[in-house]
Amino acid sequence: MTDKPQTIYAKLLQARKAFHQIKLVKTGRNMFNDSKYFKLEDFLPHALKCLDSQGLFPLVTFTFEYATMTVYDVETQDSIAITSPMSTARLKSCHEVQNLGAVETYERRYLWLALMEVQEGDPVEEIKAAPEFASDEQLALLWEFCESGAMTS
Repeated sequence: MTDKPQTIYAKLLQARKAFHQIKLVKTGRNMFNDSKYFKLEDFLPHALKCLDSQGLFPLVTFTFEYATMTVYDVETQDSIAITSPMSTARLKSCHEVQNLGAVETYERRYLWLALMEVQEGDPVEEIKAAPEFASDEQLALLWEFCESGAMTS
């Protein structure tokens, strides 16, 4: 009697289980809201090792509409795809290609987080509200004053 080969889903589950036994450290720091996050280098080597141990090969591709990570079973050629809508970036003092690189890096990071089921907490609940320094009415008055030309350098 021959053993039935594991499905790609069973292999991915095993890779995820092994991955979640690893103690990961967040080295990314968001200075705006004083939070930490996982950078690709924090988890990518570990994730690749876990996938490789199961004979799984990940490939990330981009189109104008979607970022896609396709994971292939190297034995059976079966695959699983994870997609994310593409977005844009408008980083200050950067060329278009640098903004594209930023988008691709973020998309790649989020695809990996989804593939390996990495949870960083709910960012909506963790956002710290910026303190209000002026009311909407005060800001409107300030804007009106600026527009009036009364301010000089």
